Amino acid sequence: LRPINYLNVLFLGLCASCLAYLIWAKVVRQIGAVKANNFIYLSPLFICMIGVWVMHETITPWIVAGGILVLAGVYEDAISSGRGTFLYLYTPECGYCKKFNPIYQKLANTHKNKCTFLKIDASTPYGSSIIRRFRAYYVPYVVVSKKSTFVNIEADCLMDYVCTEKVLNKVVNN
Repeated sequence: LRPINYLNVLFLGLCASCLAYLIWAKVVRQIGAVKANNFIYLSPLFICMIGVWVMHETITPWIVAGGILVLAGVYEDAISSGRGTFLYLYTPECGYCKKFNPIYQKLANTHKNKCTFLKIDASTPYGSSIIRRFRAYYVPYVVVSKKSTFVNIEADCLMDYVCTEKVLNKVVNN
């Protein structure tokens, strides 16, 4: 082996493995193992984005398809975890979505221990596939679920924090 090979192995051992383990341990301590595990599933997606940004790689249909499958897997894992799930579908230009964002943030901060909060842009290919799955025709569209129970929060309730929280608690605490 040449000296450069030893340096490569040293770099992989110290930087890639050791640093990654230390960061992983800190993340698990801060947000918990279940939530942190979703980031492992997202690693290939981040690697592809870094490859496009740093290495100027071409985005192929296979990369897009893989990204959609990874995001779908993370979403399905959150839905089937047995914890409550708060799914918020929005578009960046939607006025009602902008009004609902502070309510969503407050709910997410208050109930993060008993519910997984997902905020998905409905104008992306992945978001539009979820919109079709729920047969939703408007945004903001919010569904609270636990196991096989799915409750759509109606628009008149959605803009009221107390009403939205009441629906969330009813579904998640059952």
